[in-house]
Amino acid sequence: MLLEVQNLSMRFGGVLALRQVSFDVDWGSITAIIGPNGAGKTTAFNCITGFYKAQQGNVLFSPPNRPTMDISRMLGQPFSWSDWVQPRQALSKLGYQLFGGPHMICRAGIARTFQNVRLFKEMTVLENLLVAQHQQLNRYFIGGMFHTKAFRNEEEMAINRAMDWLQFFGLAQDANRPAGQLPYGHQRRVEIARSLCTDPVILCLDEPAAGLNPHETKDLSQLIRRMRSDFNLTILLIEHDIGLVMELSDHIVVLDHGEVIARGAPAEIQQNPKVVEAYLG
Repeated sequence: MLLEVQNLSMRFGGVLALRQVSFDVDWGSITAIIGPNGAGKTTAFNCITGFYKAQQGNVLFSPPNRPTMDISRMLGQPFSWSDWVQPRQALSKLGYQLFGGPHMICRAGIARTFQNVRLFKEMTVLENLLVAQHQQLNRYFIGGMFHTKAFRNEEEMAINRAMDWLQFFGLAQDANRPAGQLPYGHQRRVEIARSLCTDPVILCLDEPAAGLNPHETKDLSQLIRRMRSDFNLTILLIEHDIGLVMELSDHIVVLDHGEVIARGAPAEIQQNPKVVEAYLG
């Protein structure tokens, strides 16, 4: 099991956005979270990726060759020197406090995109992908000041990594164009490529097909399959395009009013009476 979400609850004022939400994400799977507007899908994403700290529950992440991390417990907890009884966990916890949850969760191997494209539109496409690799380049901060050989080598590797992903998404010819000048569908691809530059274990896609035409959606479906098969990526996505979800997903989680009302394979979800009544119609 790569990701375990256990009994997440989240309240905003008088609104209970999540109520005891639980589900698992298997290694190498494509898991979709669906549900009507206001069901709590994005809130769940934000808890998993460190933008929110859930008020109750746990998010257990088990990346390869590392101890299991409880993301929900580490966010927002004060650091104590007694934590050094377990040095590796202490370093991770201290990192959360110093650098913020999303930053450290990205380093751990979870990356995400957003429902609304969030590119640096005045920067080139290539520069957008290099920004995602600032962690690697920042290790050579002094070297960057003096333009040392080690820094130049790392910079070249970052550029090559970015160009490889642009090639994968069919965007290499747009590398030096301002990101804001690209068609909307291409901007979507740039955002996904940028997230992949962080070398994630699990990629969280928030409505990746939103605003795409049928042809672009079909191409996106093929790319998501290739990302899983060619790079051993695990995909977690929120999506309203039910056709895309049923075609792509191995496992589906259905939320309604902040609660899980169904979990299972696409064929099971399509025939579930609760899902039909609440969402599929």
